[in-house]
Amino acid sequence: MLVAFDTVYQVVVTGPESCPNADKLVRGAPESHLLTDGGVGAQQPTSSRHTPEHNHQYDSVEDAFRDNTGTRYECIVCGEPVTQNSTQNHGGDSIKDVFDWFEHTNGDADCFGNRSMGDSHRAAVELSAYRLAHASQRVQSNRCSADRNGMPLVEPEKRVTAPDEDQWIDTDVHLSVPRVAIEVFSAVSQLDLRRRLSILFDAGYDAYLVFDSDGRYDPSEIEAWLQRVAAVPVQVGRFDESRAGPGDPASLTLGTRLSPSVIDPSALAGPDVPVFLQ
Repeated sequence: MLVAFDTVYQVVVTGPESCPNADKLVRGAPESHLLTDGGVGAQQPTSSRHTPEHNHQYDSVEDAFRDNTGTRYECIVCGEPVTQNSTQNHGGDSIKDVFDWFEHTNGDADCFGNRSMGDSHRAAVELSAYRLAHASQRVQSNRCSADRNGMPLVEPEKRVTAPDEDQWIDTDVHLSVPRVAIEVFSAVSQLDLRRRLSILFDAGYDAYLVFDSDGRYDPSEIEAWLQRVAAVPVQVGRFDESRAGPGDPASLTLGTRLSPSVIDPSALAGPDVPVFLQ
């Protein structure tokens, strides 16, 4: 996996940082505005500047950097320790390389591993999880707790079921408190946005839609169609695979948080709306 929780600095990191430098760790995060109410008045970004709190179990950053026991980093999905692989072993910029940056210390399977998922799609999913985990106020309280049997902080491939239980979808990334889901689109032909958003909203979730910039559909075209039925200016998230090889968090944006007060999914129907969008 390319993301992990750093228990020393109490932040989520991407990749094997060369040193626990606070300025380096906080690029592009935390984004607390991502988890505000998804209504019309909640779409303004807030400052991304934050200084992470140092865990004083270490007397110095040198002690933290020398900690190779597998206890410094934790998986942001299951909370179990993960081991940081050597930077020297992964010097390339290949998307596939970044998935080897962290691995479960006990040898368990990668929580983001999914053989049916392409490398580009998986990188977008992990970076989406990174953004949600950074934004969540539960990161510090959950990751410092000795109890690891509670609800995982971030869940990939989570099933969300409508209240009537006759419809469901599998979301790419899921956060249960507050209820937020992220859907990532790259090569899929049928977006099914009306049904997906309807189920998420009915189940009490807000949603982000992230599109691969080089994927099947132009993100700007999707925005134009959504804007026709939205109450506020809407942007979809974008993923740039060319910048994701080094694990750059800036290679992915989430766009506008969609909620029932922002967009009406039922309006995404009719002969004027492209079939692929419905």
